[in-house]
Amino acid sequence: MNPLNASFSLAEQLIILSHRTEKPNYAIPVSTLSIGICGAMMMDLVKAENIRLEEGKVHIDRFETDLSEAHQMMLDRMAKSKKLRKPSYWISSNNMIAHKFRKVYEEQLVEAEVLRIERKKFLFIPYKITHLEKPETHEWFRDALRTQVFASNHLDPSYKPFLGLIQGCKLYKLIAEGKSEVKEAKSKITELMAKDPLSKGMETAMEEMQAAMIATIIASTTAANVATMSVNS
Repeated sequence: MNPLNASFSLAEQLIILSHRTEKPNYAIPVSTLSIGICGAMMMDLVKAENIRLEEGKVHIDRFETDLSEAHQMMLDRMAKSKKLRKPSYWISSNNMIAHKFRKVYEEQLVEAEVLRIERKKFLFIPYKITHLEKPETHEWFRDALRTQVFASNHLDPSYKPFLGLIQGCKLYKLIAEGKSEVKEAKSKITELMAKDPLSKGMETAMEEMQAAMIATIIASTTAANVATMSVNS
């Protein structure tokens, strides 16, 4: 059983694992982290039965949630839509304000004494640096994930949603070391995720979220490349 599930949301778990242990800030691009946070939040909302996926579209069943302020912000945005939308639309749309969601989670992790935020200014422009106050939490979680992936024949269901995030955002490097181990992790996670599926609703939601996250990452990368080419031309 993944004990972090009891204390931290999927998004918070992603922030903890994505953070450097010995240096400040994150080990992955913030753009990728933001997309992962949006996907994690939507999976949380499915599990809490606030939303469900039907015929590829997101339906809201309950308009209020106690999960977090960030989850409520996301629900409120969805509720304003006059038409049903695909998960890819909502992940892409919410990605535009993902920094607000991340701020909520970072502050919650500060309260839990997992993170420390250092606020600075450069030429009167404010910015912040985050530090992992409890690197043992990161290391324990990473070791637990590695055990699930590399030393298990069956996946503990409590780890499956998080490993779904790793698949969707292609964050294998967070638990694997070197190219050969990344390749092995990708193969093993695919194999393990196919066994012992979750409930039909959660399984469908996770697959839809993975596809949506991949599509958003590709679109973001393409847009960034086009912008770079335009500047250099």
